[in-house]
Amino acid sequence: MMRDGKAGRMKRPAREFGKLNIWGILGTFLDTFVKVAVIALVVMYTIRFAGEAYDFGYRLFSEEPPAKEPGIDIEVTIPLGSDSRQIGKILEQRGLIKDANLFFVQELISDYRGKLSAGTYTLNNSWTADQIMAAMAGDETEEAEEDAETVPVPAVTQEEEFVPNDPMAEDGAAGDAGSDEGAGDPDTQ
Repeated sequence: MMRDGKAGRMKRPAREFGKLNIWGILGTFLDTFVKVAVIALVVMYTIRFAGEAYDFGYRLFSEEPPAKEPGIDIEVTIPLGSDSRQIGKILEQRGLIKDANLFFVQELISDYRGKLSAGTYTLNNSWTADQIMAAMAGDETEEAEEDAETVPVPAVTQEEEFVPNDPMAEDGAAGDAGSDEGAGDPDTQ
């Protein structure tokens, strides 16, 4: 062994093959191998977690209910003081939703944030998370939107003639139709 002159450390003699330093080559090879392995692991886990994040984000807005129509009515009791995470776990256990964590995030970004209340509900396993939240928040707007298609629109009678405000209409056409206001109404005559 040889001394290198610094603090009495012993320097290992280089084994040379011809003029090549074998320890230097081996160290460089191992250093490169470790760096490549770390980069490969980072890339592999990034792709894996990016795929999971995409799947979660996609399901956040397009999650299908656990069952097809007509489904089964299930009675669920939500205890007083339950937060949305606990409600999600209860609904998942009862088979009304597929993922409690997904329900928790859906509730956070929905119009029903903080509006879910305790109580006993009859919910259907063919309902979406939005429909379940609407029922638990006591919101009838979701049902009203669904029923809006079946509500008949009252027909315009001859007395209540509809005249659109069309700037492209001929000059006297729109004004003439509006000049007969109250003509057919017996109360104004």
